[in-house]
Amino acid sequence: MTPFSSFRKTRGLGPWLMAAAILSLAACGGGEHAAETAERATPAPVNVRTEKLAPTELAQQTALIGNVSARTKVMVAAKLMSYVKAVHAREGSRVRAGQTLVELDAQEIQTGLAAAEAMRAEAEAAIASAAQGIASAQAQRDLAASTNKRFEELLSKKSVAQQEFDEIAARLRSAEAGLALARSQQSQAEAKRAQADAAIAQAKVQLGYAKVVSPINGVVVSRMVDPGALAAPGMPLLEIEQTNGYQLEIAVPESDAGSLRIGQELAIRLDSLGADGPTSGRINEIVPSVDPGSRTFIAKIALPNILMLRSGLYGKAFLPGQARETLTVPALAVVDRGQLQAVFVVEDGHVRRRLVTLGEQHDNRIEVLSGLSAGDEVVLNPAAAVDGAPVGGR
Repeated sequence: MTPFSSFRKTRGLGPWLMAAAILSLAACGGGEHAAETAERATPAPVNVRTEKLAPTELAQQTALIGNVSARTKVMVAAKLMSYVKAVHAREGSRVRAGQTLVELDAQEIQTGLAAAEAMRAEAEAAIASAAQGIASAQAQRDLAASTNKRFEELLSKKSVAQQEFDEIAARLRSAEAGLALARSQQSQAEAKRAQADAAIAQAKVQLGYAKVVSPINGVVVSRMVDPGALAAPGMPLLEIEQTNGYQLEIAVPESDAGSLRIGQELAIRLDSLGADGPTSGRINEIVPSVDPGSRTFIAKIALPNILMLRSGLYGKAFLPGQARETLTVPALAVVDRGQLQAVFVVEDGHVRRRLVTLGEQHDNRIEVLSGLSAGDEVVLNPAAAVDGAPVGGR
């Protein structure tokens, strides 16, 4: 065999040897990859804190729903018909008592006031002129009376003719009529002045109505008018409520009428405020009438002064009842999953997620209606829990 023929045989085996080597390497690599995949599929151990559930006595409570309202609420209305000139407040504006909120156009009122003041000035001038006329008429009357008396004496002595006496008597009557006329003119001028004074007073009152002011300290919760609108007497312009006196108005079934009394303290919750909201309040008013449709009556619970309180907030008050045995979990153990709620529990050394149905919350614990049993170990730090992971440190 020549060297050349030997080389050709070796070249013929090369591809087969190379393929065998590649398959061998692939087999080794595939085994390592499968091991890594299996390792990644098993979660790492987690360290969790747990609490073993045990039945506890929980006071039976009846939740009564209601809404927050202001104890003092006023509707600011117009007192005259005029166009709105300016509005100095909007929803959410804090206002103080006496602050101007709305200005109405007062041009016609000011024109009327000027006319009334001019009429008064004329009346004053007429009164002064009448006073002078009275003084002159009084002097003429006094002179005529004196002359008439003297002529009466002369007539009795036949010293003057009857015709002369009649002329003197006529002069007296004319002087008395002149005095009466002067006094009448004075009375008319005084009446005109009184009329002008009344018109001035009315115009000033109307000018006061043109500036609509806040009657209380509070916040504007509704604005019903804008500049340019025509206001009329009694037309609402703004609604204001005091912010230092809110209450929760709850609808109470008539069957629970005997469970409430003035001054009674009830647990309350305003869901929108959460932990920042009030937790209790005292009943300060019970409306005695019952709604015939719902068979409920209204009880009002005074709330503490909290900045975030607003009228219209949804709230609940809880009537205490008899104690009952139930399971509760810490609120921090609950995890929201969309519309569902779950907790993590430890089973056979592994963390498992468990869907639960929850009831009312009492302080920092929530009643369990289904999904858990007494003796279950509930994870207290769900952020560290992984479903299916083994529990480390045990």
